[in-house]
Amino acid sequence: MRYTVQNAPFPIKQLNWLFGLVVGGTWLLVTMLSRLTQRVECVGLENLNTSPNHIYCFWHENLPIHFAVNLRIREPQIWLQHPMLFMKPVHMMVKWMGVKELAYGSSGNKGKAALERVLHQLQNGYSTMINPDGPAGPIKKLKPGVLIMAKETGVPIIPITMDASPKWVLNTWDKKKMPLPFSRIRVTFHAPIYIDGSFNDSDIKKLEAILSLP
Repeated sequence: MRYTVQNAPFPIKQLNWLFGLVVGGTWLLVTMLSRLTQRVECVGLENLNTSPNHIYCFWHENLPIHFAVNLRIREPQIWLQHPMLFMKPVHMMVKWMGVKELAYGSSGNKGKAALERVLHQLQNGYSTMINPDGPAGPIKKLKPGVLIMAKETGVPIIPITMDASPKWVLNTWDKKKMPLPFSRIRVTFHAPIYIDGSFNDSDIKKLEAILSLP
């Protein structure tokens, strides 16, 4: 049986909490120590002034860079998270970083209810973060969920591109980019995208192109 955060029994749930505490805490500590040596340049911050809350959107490969740059999240955010127990270190890490609420769900595991919770909180002024090619690819192929989210709530999409030099590219499906100590990180916040009505394949391709900019 594949246990989730909702159905895990005792003592599996408690043991997995301990696993999340150790692995997530170690990951966060290493990220914090590395961040002390890294230089970050943020471009396009003025694009965040167009709305009180946002749907931050970037490829799955950039998650390690995002964690390095955003060690402390101060605005109210809700993240849609995969509910499987093996994700517990990530769940605990992002909560420590300041993500106010996690909505647990995926296809076949209360995904619809989790998405509805995210939409509800977006309308209440929360922001969210989404990787539109996740959680399992194909790499850099945008799923329309982010556009549907923006259409349903009126909250703008903020496409984000980021890179680090030097970096370590992991041999995973998404080729995660791990910023190394003493690396220079550049984060670009692109112009907001509002979805006021219907959208089509050209809108998907446009957002894909922005997210893939160097």
